[in-house]
Amino acid sequence: MGMTMLGKGRKAISMILDEGSFVEGKIDEYTLPDIGPGAVIGTGSLKGRKIAVIANDAMVRNPRFPVVYSGVIGMEEAYKMATTVYKMIELDKDKPQGEKRPLVLIVDTPGNGPGKVEELFGMNKATGAYQLSLAEARQHGHPIVAMIIGRAISGAFLCHGLQADHILSLSEEFQTMIHVMPLAGIARITKRDIESLTELSKTNPVFASGAGFFYKLGGLEELVNSVDDMKDTIDRHITEIYKCNAEGNSEKCGPWTHTILRGAVNKHGQCLPNYHYEDLVLLHHLYTERNLQNPACIVDANHSNSNKQYAEQIRIVKEVLHSRRHSPDIHNFVKGVMIESYIEPGSQKIGEHCYGKSITDPCLGWEDSERLLYEIAEGL
Repeated sequence: MGMTMLGKGRKAISMILDEGSFVEGKIDEYTLPDIGPGAVIGTGSLKGRKIAVIANDAMVRNPRFPVVYSGVIGMEEAYKMATTVYKMIELDKDKPQGEKRPLVLIVDTPGNGPGKVEELFGMNKATGAYQLSLAEARQHGHPIVAMIIGRAISGAFLCHGLQADHILSLSEEFQTMIHVMPLAGIARITKRDIESLTELSKTNPVFASGAGFFYKLGGLEELVNSVDDMKDTIDRHITEIYKCNAEGNSEKCGPWTHTILRGAVNKHGQCLPNYHYEDLVLLHHLYTERNLQNPACIVDANHSNSNKQYAEQIRIVKEVLHSRRHSPDIHNFVKGVMIESYIEPGSQKIGEHCYGKSITDPCLGWEDSERLLYEIAEGL
């Protein structure tokens, strides 16, 4: 068993950056807001190259939000991270393509902080803004490399790591974890025992955890087998991304062409769904027309596609499955569906205290969700 880097975001910074170069809390002359203590942010140099760094500090707790600790990304942390990226874009906007500073994400997070207060205050908007800021930074020519040193789990990994040009990870001997949700959490929701879920995790990517499995799925650019190799490996990948961008091949880096169709709302407040066969054909045509790499689409069965009528998700999913069966192009293009589900159906107001029932968007209950999952499996 090799040494673990779990909870050692600050140590990783010192190992990756040139000695004594890290300046925390500032991007050039701009001072970051004094919030979100779980986000360690600053600038430094990597083999003489000026870079920005965003890391998780799993050893601190946010005093204002009790659910934000151990590397959890809460509202303040996400807002601080997004602010950093947008400030970096602004400061480097007049620099040539090859001089836009790289951004290194040091990833060790067990998830987002979904407390009631944070959700009401806008946690999801903050994490969404961070995701968007990283996509915009890549579009402006900033190379982004994510280095997983510990946990890369669920929605926190989606916003802090998965948006990078290249994703690297320490190998599994360092106890790195990459997965949608911890098995203990899946067991509580599905009411299945840990033993059966552990068996499933050996073959199923939904349940599987571990850098090795994620690498086999194509989710990682490279496994790093020694902490002493992190610095050189990150530097090499930054150089590769610069080269890709200079040659006009930036579409080969990172998740450029993944689409989630969740419908829209017009100025009159009316929902406009976009999950129908004609919508999927049009989107596939737009991808083909632009010769984009790795086209992939996920259909969100709730939100504006269902007009938040949660029971309609069942019908919508079945229509998407029919579209996939009807067209080979759509079959290959549509990779999956998003279903909002929880233990109890519907939603509740804060204060009703119904265990397992959403306090935000209405969801399918577990019985309907389980039945739908079996129907999806049979229809593939």
